[in-house]
Amino acid sequence: MSLGVALAPVGCQQVVEGASAEAPAGGEGSQVAAVAAATPLKGYADLHVHMFSEAMFGGGWLYGIANHDDYRVALRRCSGNLATTDHAATRFGPLNEFLSDNGVTDGDAGWHWGKRRGWDERSWPFKQEDWEHWPSWDAIAHQQVWQGHLQEAHRQGLSLTVVSAVDFRPMCEVMENRKAILMKDGRCNEYTSIKWQLQEANRFAATHSWVEIALSPAHARRIIAAGKLAMVLSVEATEPFDNRADWQNVLDEYISLGVRTFQMGGHINTAFAGATVMNKAYNAMQWIENYFRNGQCFSTIDGGPRCTYDDITLLDMVDLLELNPRNGFTCRNAAGQVGACNAAAGYTNELGLTPLGVQLANALMDRHMAIDISHMSERAVQDLFAVAQSRGNRVLYSSHSHFRERLIGDDDHMANQTQEKPLTSMHINVIKTTHGMVGLRTGPDYAMAYAPSGVADSCDGSARSYAQSLAWGVDQGLNLAFASDMNGFIQQMVPRTGDEGCRGSGQRDSQSYRWVAPAANVSDGLGGFAYPSTEYLQWYQKQGFGHIGLLRPVFEDMRSMGLAQKYLDNLGASTENFVEMWELAQSQ
Repeated sequence: MSLGVALAPVGCQQVVEGASAEAPAGGEGSQVAAVAAATPLKGYADLHVHMFSEAMFGGGWLYGIANHDDYRVALRRCSGNLATTDHAATRFGPLNEFLSDNGVTDGDAGWHWGKRRGWDERSWPFKQEDWEHWPSWDAIAHQQVWQGHLQEAHRQGLSLTVVSAVDFRPMCEVMENRKAILMKDGRCNEYTSIKWQLQEANRFAATHSWVEIALSPAHARRIIAAGKLAMVLSVEATEPFDNRADWQNVLDEYISLGVRTFQMGGHINTAFAGATVMNKAYNAMQWIENYFRNGQCFSTIDGGPRCTYDDITLLDMVDLLELNPRNGFTCRNAAGQVGACNAAAGYTNELGLTPLGVQLANALMDRHMAIDISHMSERAVQDLFAVAQSRGNRVLYSSHSHFRERLIGDDDHMANQTQEKPLTSMHINVIKTTHGMVGLRTGPDYAMAYAPSGVADSCDGSARSYAQSLAWGVDQGLNLAFASDMNGFIQQMVPRTGDEGCRGSGQRDSQSYRWVAPAANVSDGLGGFAYPSTEYLQWYQKQGFGHIGLLRPVFEDMRSMGLAQKYLDNLGASTENFVEMWELAQSQ
């Protein structure tokens, strides 16, 4: 399938040439509503997947290949960085050993002898166990979205996925083993990486008959009706437009490659919007960028001056992160007072939507795109909401987040209430008012018990925790979907049994699994899809939510726990709900 469509200006709007029959700029709302009511789509959606992120961070981080038919190549046992460092490592040596620490395991970054085994080719003197170490819930540096696993997820009920091209230049700047093809004139460049990932998505769709890139909601309906997986493309970056003055041309280039939704927030402040304040690593990177973006230098206990990333030493990073932690964000409370960044205490990023951000928001709305508010500061979301209201209540949604008031504690190993990213009542109001939806992150997080779920909150960081947040969100009047964030430099939900069960706590001793296939006519719609194989169910039981093919076991685990059917129905309708949201954005 060729997706090299061109953009032609029509007044102040942009439309895709040759696509008017499936994606008109407006006026299809009533027809679409009638079609949706008559033939609602079956299956669930994952609103945030980084399928091709082996290209992020200069290609020096993620091991494994998404777009390769042979698992023996795509998921082959890695080196563990023993003899040579060829992935999952910055140039700061010992610091790498802490990058994937998650409070339960050491993870798979740096030197990882105990996390090498994906498919293991060794057969002498005896056959080694395949998949012993990864893909696993704690993998942040090894492939979790191999195409074969994605196809299995589709067979089991995943009917739509939002694949986000992702990069973050500051991480590339400190990475080992960067690849020249993903650099620009030898330097880290997010645009180059983003474009490669979008092109790879097109190459993948063109050579696999069971998946197609959706260019409009009507197109998505046809793809899914034909039994294929609808892939919607998005972008998540801090400098997505190469810092160019003609950034709208870059945006249109992305659209020509199939991008149909866009995340305006980055991991640190951008030219467009303030970012959510999350943890000390991003705080330190913001602090460094405050100097380097302005052509300034800094010094640490290891001396100075440090004027580029190439100047920074291991001791500098230890100082910035641990000895004297730096925070480049300025946070204020509602009264305007400056204080230590802590969302639970009301101190959040002072930067909202910038004037250039207002221009970007309007450009996205002119192109009838649903805007993703993930990673935008609270003030930026409020500013964007004002723009959306001034433009007739344009659609805003969150592709991947948590609910702040349902999180517990302040452990930086997981989402917590001190971080700005989890959604508040303000976000929920914005999303409901604009008829958006929420992708709920599948992380290893603590969550408050919510009795109406019908699920005992007795295994921290597992599907039991997820069920609490899912049920609460539905009862707030939200439409929810999965947000795996696979390949996104982040961990997933833990298993409930074994050494790592329930985040390694004694809760695991009371846990067990019970697998029963649903009736064919079950109201969440999944009875008509293939039920997970014994192999996949056992994989999930041993290694948690380790790869994209285990989405359905997560769903069925919650069913077996007794999650009330209305919550399963909401999740099971997530593909239909996303497409209806997209139809509204197209009609505005």
